[in-house]
Amino acid sequence: MANLYTLPQPSVWLPYAHKELAGALAPGATLTNATAVSEVLLVGNVRFLTVRILATAAGSLTFAFARPKGVNPNRFLPSQASGKTSGELDPAGLTAYATLAPSAVAVSANTEAVMQVTTNGEWFGVLTYTPSASGVVTWVDVSAL
Repeated sequence: MANLYTLPQPSVWLPYAHKELAGALAPGATLTNATAVSEVLLVGNVRFLTVRILATAAGSLTFAFARPKGVNPNRFLPSQASGKTSGELDPAGLTAYATLAPSAVAVSANTEAVMQVTTNGEWFGVLTYTPSASGVVTWVDVSAL
């Protein structure tokens, strides 16, 4: 009989079941017309992802799978760079893949919008909101299964 300690163990990375984003897309984050705001999501061990957003400015919500750039040793933002989190991945330190991205979601001002993503074993995702007016983020919630 095999020793249980020698059998392969599942990944130690357990995704969050639900969280409110607390980085660049945190509640109260300022939105400027046509200026994209991005936050990296770790989607390892996640099969399905649901993103819900409410903002005072209309715009477009996009999601892209990404890989770390091999030449950028600084993949993390400085501590507290975007306001509320430390150790937050820098979206500029990742390269978005051109394939398998879900369709963009149009967001109306002060109206909840939802995006659903099948992650297919990817590790990193970049969530980007590009407002078509100035305003603030009310909240962005992410649920994973």
